Amino acid sequence: MFHQTDDLIKGIGFVSIYFANLEDTLDELVRRRSSNDPAPHITKARDSLRFARYALAGNYIEQAGCSAYMAAYHAAKALIAARSGKSPKTHSGPRSEFARIAREEPRISREQVALLGWSYELKNVADYG
Repeated sequence: MFHQTDDLIKGIGFVSIYFANLEDTLDELVRRRSSNDPAPHITKARDSLRFARYALAGNYIEQAGCSAYMAAYHAAKALIAARSGKSPKTHSGPRSEFARIAREEPRISREQVALLGWSYELKNVADYG
């Protein structure tokens, strides 16, 4: 569980790094092909990450945790859309599809794959205590 502010700060930092690395991969994949537009997910990921940083700076820890997860979630959905054209509808769908895509993509680390599930825990703690 992620009840401590330090864990959340570390988590948002990881989400920031994750998104920056994933964004480079997305740019290349979008140039190649896309039957499902990843652009709205990229925008949502950037907005969520921006709000997570803002909320954390204002000491709104729970909102920062939720927004950090949403940044990771939408970044993963953008990659999925760019790579496969799919658009998973649940929160578990992007985790499993992202993990599958990551096995074929050497630029995505195991830590980045794990982060999507880990950040979901941040969201759950923020939402449900």
